[in-house]
Amino acid sequence: MTTNARKPRERGPVKFILLHHDGCPRREFHYAVLHDGAVTSVRAETEFAQHPSAIAVVIQGSFDDEPPPNQQIDGLKRLLVQLVRRYPAATIGAHRQVRGDIETTCPGRKFPMRDLARWSETGLPKARDEAIERSVEEQYSKI
Repeated sequence: MTTNARKPRERGPVKFILLHHDGCPRREFHYAVLHDGAVTSVRAETEFAQHPSAIAVVIQGSFDDEPPPNQQIDGLKRLLVQLVRRYPAATIGAHRQVRGDIETTCPGRKFPMRDLARWSETGLPKARDEAIERSVEEQYSKI
C-alpha cells in the first residue's frame, strides 16, 4: 500500500527565535507559551515552521490592546534560556521585524519587546550561565 503522506520539511540552520501571538495569521509553531507560563512543544525543532531559519514561538493571547501577564513572560524567558543554550548564535526577534513577510503587529503592539530585548542582553546570558552551572553540578553530583 502506498501513502501520500508528505514528509515534513526540515528547518535550516537556526538564526532567529521569532515570537508570535495567537492573532498571527501564520499557524505553524515549534513552541507555545500558555497564559500560566507553561510551555508546550508543538512540533519538532528540526521541522520547518514559520521561517526556514527560525524557531517559532507563539505566546497565547493577542497583545495589541494589553500586555501578557508576568507569569507568561517568565515562562517565555525560561524557554528562551533553553533555546539559546541550544542555538547560541540565534537572535531573538518579533515576527513583525521579518522583512519581506506579511505586514503584522505580531506579537502585538503591547507586547514588551523592548524590555525582552534588554533582558536578552543582560539577564539572558546570566540565566543561561546559571542553567549551565546547575546542569554541570547535577552531572557531577551523580558521579
